[in-house]
Amino acid sequence: MSSGALQKFSVHEENDIRKIPPAWSSHEQAEIQYIVRGSFELCIGNQRHIVEPGNIVVIPPNKLHRITPLDPRSFSALSILLQADIREALYNAGEGTDILGFLTQAVPSPVLRLDEAQRVWFAALFRRLVQENGREAQYRSVYMTNLLGLIIAEVARQYEGTPAPCNSPPYEPPDISRLIKNIIQYINHNFKEDITLSKIAREFWLNPSYLSRQFKVNIGVNITEFITGRRLDYAKVQLVVSDTSISEIALNSGFNNISYFNTVFKQRMGISPRQYRKEKRLEGIPEGDQLSPWEGW
Repeated sequence: MSSGALQKFSVHEENDIRKIPPAWSSHEQAEIQYIVRGSFELCIGNQRHIVEPGNIVVIPPNKLHRITPLDPRSFSALSILLQADIREALYNAGEGTDILGFLTQAVPSPVLRLDEAQRVWFAALFRRLVQENGREAQYRSVYMTNLLGLIIAEVARQYEGTPAPCNSPPYEPPDISRLIKNIIQYINHNFKEDITLSKIAREFWLNPSYLSRQFKVNIGVNITEFITGRRLDYAKVQLVVSDTSISEIALNSGFNNISYFNTVFKQRMGISPRQYRKEKRLEGIPEGDQLSPWEGW
């Protein structure tokens, strides 16, 4: 696996029980934990699991979960957080195998209970990864990414032959309100780039059709329309406050085609960008044009 994958995951040791969210939460990263000390109850959806030292816990991305320590005096876990874009690096390293496919199996079976030899092996791998993360040694990035690949391969092997039970209780959906909010923040930060539904879906580990449907239900417009609107909001302000050429404003706003920008602008605003610039400079920037309604999300 390329050492560039080092930017696509993080690793840390968690031993402060006060940092564990007491309420339900979710995150866009997939998480793999090795439990060193302490027992706790893990709730994912409507399922409960008792987790003990020596267990591996796999929490898929965007899944509501809650951790309740059973012994508040003692807790320690070694955690790896995987960004969505690491899937491609792992796919290439695995010669075309989606090694993260076990995340689907982890929905009903998030806890791996190991035998003694497996516990020793996983503990050594996780501990070395955490130690290497805190060093500035030569070949650190190569060492860490290969350790990560080995850990993920070992976890994937643990899930071999353990398909999701047919009678498992239904899993609750992701925290959609939080997810949509994070997606809007992502669009606000990246609308000038070449972002699409497919790219956003990959960023948040989501099926594009599912994301498109949920976004339209919750926001009222589809993602493409939303991105276009965000780009137009930015372009309208630039037309009034700057002397930058219209073609350059179009490119700086995320439109890669000036003709398309002119067409969309006239469809949405009823006038051309040039006419808009002329009229608004005479009357000043309307308050509503200064900030997208979603900018503060």
